Parts: sequence; C-alpha cells; structure tokens
Amino acid sequence: AVAKIEELVAKFEFGSELALRKSLVAPAAATYSFTPKPQQQDDRGACVVSKFAQPPRRLGVPFVTATMEIAVDDTGFRPGQEPGAALTASTSFWPAADKEILALAQRITGDKKTAAAKVAAILAWTAPGKQITYGGQTGSRWGTAQVLAQKYGHCWDFSDCFVTLARAAGVPSRQVAGWLHGSSGHVWAEYYDAARRGWQQVDPTGGGQLACGIYHIPYFTSEAGEMPILYLAMPRIEVVATTGP
Repeated sequence: AVAKIEELVAKFEFGSELALRKSLVAPAAATYSFTPKPQQQDDRGACVVSKFAQPPRRLGVPFVTATMEIAVDDTGFRPGQEPGAALTASTSFWPAADKEILALAQRITGDKKTAAAKVAAILAWTAPGKQITYGGQTGSRWGTAQVLAQKYGHCWDFSDCFVTLARAAGVPSRQVAGWLHGSSGHVWAEYYDAARRGWQQVDPTGGGQLACGIYHIPYFTSEAGEMPILYLAMPRIEVVATTGP
C-alpha cells in the first residue's frame, strides 16, 4: 500500500489551502475547526478558504484534521443571489459550449422554459439504466465526453454530465460533494432556480429520484470542476442536534 501511495502522490500537485462549502441552512451556518489551526481564512462567495502555513504530511500528502458542524434539512434548498455568467460557462471539466453537447441539451430540454423544468428533463435523461449505466470503477471521473460515449460511470461522472448539460441549457449550476450518510463519499450538484431565488440540490446519480436532504452532507462546492480535497480516512459522523417535528 505504501508503494502504491508513493506512486500516486507523484501524480498530484498539493496546495496549502482547503476550500469548504459556506452553508447557510437554518439554524446556523456551517462551522469548521482544524488541527493544526489555519494561518488565515477568507470568505470567497460559496466557499470558506482556510490557508495553512506548513501542514503536517503523511506519506508525502499534506493533511489537516477537520471538525465540521453542518446543518442540513429535508429540502436541499437555500436562498441565494442570482449568479453571474460564470455559472453557465464552459470549463475544462464541463464542456458546455461544445456543439454536440449544446445539441444534446436542446434535444433533452426541448421547449422547456423554466430552470426547474429543464433540470427535471435532464435528470430524467440521466436516470441510471437509460442513457448512462451506473457501473465501472468506483470513484471514476472519466470526463463528460467520454461518459456520454461509453454510457457508464459513477456518481462523479453523473454529476459532471448533469452540470455540463444544465449549463448548456442555460441553467446556472455547480457541483457539490461530501458524504452520503450511511453510505460513502458522494458527488452531486445544485442549480439556481430564479423563480424561487435560490439553489436547489439534486442527485443526478439517481436521476433525481433520491431527493437531496438530510442524508446529503455537503463538504464543498465547486464552480469550475476542481476537486479541493482527498480523503485520508473515513469520517466519523455524529448527529449533534435536531429541530422540527
């Protein structure tokens, strides 16, 4: 295992920052504490970025221990200001401006006018076993073009396809990743619903059949497609408080 880790580490470029999702779900915003403590913390829109001077290393991998208190509810929705053009733009991970992608997004969404209607059509299209089969290597990220060609992938692949198609259809969207309570690490998405003036989380892996709510614990949000962390250990998740009926 050590030899394999050393081989993989050589292929990564590590930084000294950790960008985590800025959650505003009631009753409180997400709080984070780290060992060692960060040298500086910055608010960058959807994220809180913690900078570390000289984080310890394990087998060449810089790491910190994070304790996070994250509030979730059964809606997966949070109010927010309408985003700019960047959230419908093409990126190296999400080729939303590709001619074939644009044509596919148009075929899927047809004459749908609202963001919610377009998203519903895209989720129905990504439902496993229809256009894309859930399968292949666990943790894969083949890239949108390859997934659409090979017609299989895992959660990250489904999320990439969703964000790409949503942006191609003119719907502001971004990627969300964290932990699916009772399961494992997971990647899903969220889109901006102008009619409701907020962000709605959706799970493309299940074609939207699994509603995002109390089991989807978001750690970070990606607006360009980058992955800001690697897991070095399984998280320990504990319910510290509940509200409502």
